[in-house]
Parts: sequence; structure tokens; C-alpha cells
Amino acid sequence: MSNLRIAYIINDAAFFVSHRLPIAIEVLKQGGKVCVITGQNISTQIENEAIKKLKELKIKHYRCLFSQSFRNPIKEIIGLYQSIIFLRKFNPSTIHSATAKGNLIASIASNFVNINKLILSVSGVGTLIIGKNNFKKNIYFFIYRFLIKASLKRINYN
Repeated sequence: MSNLRIAYIINDAAFFVSHRLPIAIEVLKQGGKVCVITGQNISTQIENEAIKKLKELKIKHYRCLFSQSFRNPIKEIIGLYQSIIFLRKFNPSTIHSATAKGNLIASIASNFVNINKLILSVSGVGTLIIGKNNFKKNIYFFIYRFLIKASLKRINYN
């Protein structure tokens, strides 16, 4: 029996199923445990299909209030808090994220839980980088960079 316990923090379950599910299935085959912490997906139909797939595979799924964007900072903070609670409940050995939002939440949350490894994957540049710039978007990007740098400074890289 493996002691490997991987918690994935990803924007939505549909993205996890389409991009990271084979890795999780291999962890399960090795006797490990997997949980997926997600925010809210815009498409409920696609999301519900992905959640059904997670249930079939007996992968724990926790849904938080954070979204795919940064439109409501209060919801994002609540979603971060929920993520920390779920991580403490699951007690992972590794946290793996694969989206810009997931990387930010995982980086911050890793400072509040006991983990052995933090894996931050970059699957794209995210909505803060693409599209037309405006003042609000620039402020959010500045905050994003500041928070991710500050939270990663506390990580022990040994």
C-alpha cells in the first residue's frame, strides 16, 4: 500500500479529467489516494459529467467557491480558505496544481498544511495574461505575482 496522497487543485473538474486524470489513475493503481479540489465551472453540464467520472473512479472531489477568473476577490478568499480546510482533511503528501489559479491557491495553501511536495504545472498563461489590458486586470496581475512570489518564498526546497 502506497503512502502517496495527491491533492490536485485545479479550476474545474472538467479540466482535471481532460488533462490530469491518467496521472491520478496511475496513483490509484499504485495504491495511493487522490482528491481533487476545484472551483466553479461556467458549464454545469460538462462539469457534472466530469464529477460523475471522478465518483466512478472513487476520487474524492471537493468544490470550493473560487472561480475561473478574478471577478470577486471575496469569493476567491473564501475559496482559498475552503481549499485549506479540504487539504487539512485529506492530509496529502503532495499537492499538484495545473492552472494559473490553481498554482496561486496551491502556493498559498501549502504554507498552511504539512506536505512533502508541491508541483506547480503551467498549462497555459491564464486570463490575466491574454486579452486586452485594462487597469483592473493590471492590478489583479500585480496582486497575483506578488502573492505567488511571497507564498513560494516560504517553501523549503530541500
